[in-house]
Amino acid sequence: MSKVFISAVIEADINPVWKLVREFNGFPKWHPAVVRSEIEDGREEDAVGCVRSFELNNGAWIRERLCALDDTAHSVSYTILRAPLAVTHYHASLALMPITEGDPATLAVWQAEFRCAADEESRLVVEIEDLFKAGLAALQSVFGRPKAQAGQTPALMTGGGR
Repeated sequence: MSKVFISAVIEADINPVWKLVREFNGFPKWHPAVVRSEIEDGREEDAVGCVRSFELNNGAWIRERLCALDDTAHSVSYTILRAPLAVTHYHASLALMPITEGDPATLAVWQAEFRCAADEESRLVVEIEDLFKAGLAALQSVFGRPKAQAGQTPALMTGGGR
């Protein structure tokens, strides 16, 4: 299994960050790669098993199923059903933890595991890392901190990925 692990500090109390992140259909509100999103079959966005279908800014669509949503642990996990990536058995989670020392802040941890062809692994890991980094940098911006990474646009967002 290939693995991706990205973390960032968000300069805000965990509650408003969680309010935004827990919206399974809320990607367009904060992720720069996502143009629009919809929950299929009229289900509620916090119903485990619901499927979100969202469009990236390069025109590609991704479908993901919500596997878990835990308001106590501030964690959401999902699996990819269809994507423009050559991956299988993709499972990811985004978890938030309060930083208790100093001013209110939140540690965000976004991770994924997936299978892919060996000759594609390095490229796919970088593309997913870049996508996660862009999302966490955007969350930092939403809550008042400038982007923490250089202004490179991830390949998956520009059509450079498969």
